[in-house]
Amino acid sequence: MSRQKSRLKRLFYAKRLLQTPTFYEIKLGNFLTQHKIAFQSQKLIKRWIVDFCLPSYQLIIEADGCQHNSGFQHQRDLIRDSWLWRNGYKVIRLKNPDILDDLKVIAALKPYIKQLAVPTIS
Repeated sequence: MSRQKSRLKRLFYAKRLLQTPTFYEIKLGNFLTQHKIAFQSQKLIKRWIVDFCLPSYQLIIEADGCQHNSGFQHQRDLIRDSWLWRNGYKVIRLKNPDILDDLKVIAALKPYIKQLAVPTIS
């Protein structure tokens, strides 16, 4: 398959993913929007489609379901993450249940996004 054809296939797949986000991707997208953090969903970076790309921070956020714990998918994630790190991106993987807890999301993002406010209890 030619490179151009392969890229078009990945673009089509990314578009389909954009049209059918998971509950957790919607929740994470809402969180980022509420905190005024610019992001791109289902962004194609070379041959990889990432869940969320925060270009201002060179940061990738992945919403990981249980399929990412399996042998094959886990190995593929390691290869992809390694490529992204070598190309200047930082990668954060959030397990789906953790996405439901705003404090866990803030704790994961805070080292990379300094202006992220931690909610106070009054």
